[in-house]
Amino acid sequence: MEKEIKNYKRKRRLKSYFFRGLLVLGIIILILVFSFMNKKTEDIPLYSNNLLTSVYHAGNSNEQTDKIALIRVEGIILNSGDKWDAIADANNISDQLYNAENDPSVKAVILYIDSPGGEITAVEKIYHHIKNIEKKGIKAIALMDSIAASGGYYISAGCDKIIAGKLTITGSIGVIIDSYKYYSLLNKIGVQDEVYKTGEFKDFLNPARPSTLKEQELVKNMLNEAYEDFIQVVSTGRINRSKSLTVEHIKKSAVGDGRVFSGQEALALGLIDRLGYYSDAVDEAIQLAKLDKKNVQIITYEGKIGIGDLLNRLLYKKFKINLEIPGVNRNTHIKSGNLYFLYPGAL
Repeated sequence: MEKEIKNYKRKRRLKSYFFRGLLVLGIIILILVFSFMNKKTEDIPLYSNNLLTSVYHAGNSNEQTDKIALIRVEGIILNSGDKWDAIADANNISDQLYNAENDPSVKAVILYIDSPGGEITAVEKIYHHIKNIEKKGIKAIALMDSIAASGGYYISAGCDKIIAGKLTITGSIGVIIDSYKYYSLLNKIGVQDEVYKTGEFKDFLNPARPSTLKEQELVKNMLNEAYEDFIQVVSTGRINRSKSLTVEHIKKSAVGDGRVFSGQEALALGLIDRLGYYSDAVDEAIQLAKLDKKNVQIITYEGKIGIGDLLNRLLYKKFKINLEIPGVNRNTHIKSGNLYFLYPGAL
């Protein structure tokens, strides 16, 4: 009898806790819905994709002081990506640079780069915004971490100073396009690909058939155009520091053949300005922008995450299916047939 009474009381307590939990959850949902419905729309800058806010990171906390913006470029550089993906979203990074460009208190930008590069238009977009901030007199310092290769180096070349660790992986100056061919497999299993097209090159890089000589020449021309742009960016950015880094020299030397270099090797080749780390980049920014070390603030930029983003994340995490083959690291962000300033060895 005593045992039954205890069980009855325990069940009542559990039921009470359950209904209290539901009540609290309901109140939280109502508050969130109410705040969402009454939220005033904030103006997004005309040439921006996101509403970003500056966040105090370090240094003098006085709002009126001169600022250094710390902008991170981490992961493969692509034109878009989920807020939760481990990629460098070129649109978001460009928006951060745009915010820095239009903030009179920002005197320098440190680009913290840990990237093997990425899609060519995404990389060029970030480079474009780096050059825009320099037109406003804002100094740009590239700080290379573990890797800043290919597209990671491309954007570094647009900065006033480049700092790397002694063992940083950099270089990989070149262009790559990846395409699968499975026509031999289709032939073995008796499957034929039937294509109707309006022009000779409409289905070029079709994986269900061999590429023609004309198509191979077309791909080479595309690669060469992007490569010429890359080496021009490198030469323009570095010629004042190393007179040997002409376009012709880069083409004919180890600098432009796609290989990677350590930070130490890159320094000897004139591809970077010095070896160093975060504190060195901060000192370099202060010196270049002629700032008072005691009266400078380092800021970062953050986007606002809404209720929809949180719900999307919960659903994304719950229903994401992993189809990776054990031992094979194939990054699904890389699309067959696209051009990349990318060091594939880092994937």
